[in-house]
Amino acid sequence: MENKMKKRLKKRNFGCVGLIGCGILSVYVGNCMTLPVDLDFSTGFYTGLGFALIASAIITIIKNLRIIHSEEKLKEKTLAEYDERNQAIRMKTWCYAGYAMFFLLYIALIIAGMFNETVMMTLLAVFACYWLCVFICAVVLEKVM
Repeated sequence: MENKMKKRLKKRNFGCVGLIGCGILSVYVGNCMTLPVDLDFSTGFYTGLGFALIASAIITIIKNLRIIHSEEKLKEKTLAEYDERNQAIRMKTWCYAGYAMFFLLYIALIIAGMFNETVMMTLLAVFACYWLCVFICAVVLEKVM
């Protein structure tokens, strides 16, 4: 079980390396490319976003490496990760967050339609993508489970 957890943490670290790459790309876009929008805002936004991604990924990698190299922390993390109660809580959390996202997007879509058509169409596209993701996940999970 603990070897399985070590592999899972190592996979998460590889994902964090991908986030570091995205952060570097974001910093590059913010500082080296000429953007057709407000330069001060976009430069600060992309640079801040990039450094936030890099910092959070590095912190997560360090935390995971500490867990991997400490038997006590690894046992603790394994129990917490595979505990059925914790799994049920995580499932409910994602479920409720999904419902909240649906309703908040719907409300934002209605309000945006009163003021700006471009924002409304963007929110409509996000809304459609959200439901497409929900549908695909439902189909895949029905076949897998």
